[in-house]
Amino acid sequence: MNAVQKELDSTKQVLFNNIDKINERGQRLDHLEQQTQDLSIQSRTFNQTAKKANRAMWWKNKKWTIAISILVIVILAGIIGGAIKGSH
Repeated sequence: MNAVQKELDSTKQVLFNNIDKINERGQRLDHLEQQTQDLSIQSRTFNQTAKKANRAMWWKNKKWTIAISILVIVILAGIIGGAIKGSH
């Protein structure tokens, strides 16, 4: 009878240890899930910010292209206008 009781106590201890391990694993999984959600939110935020920055740089580049094009046209118009005036 004593041996059976010891076996039961040993089995109970193994079960309690297993339950503790399952609880710890569940907590780690919950923590990992939260970290995953946080990372997902951060990646979406980064993606939106990167798109805005990309759009802003594209417009900045286009503004410079337009400004230089207008400057070249004005210079060419001046040169052509001067050449036409000088030929009369």
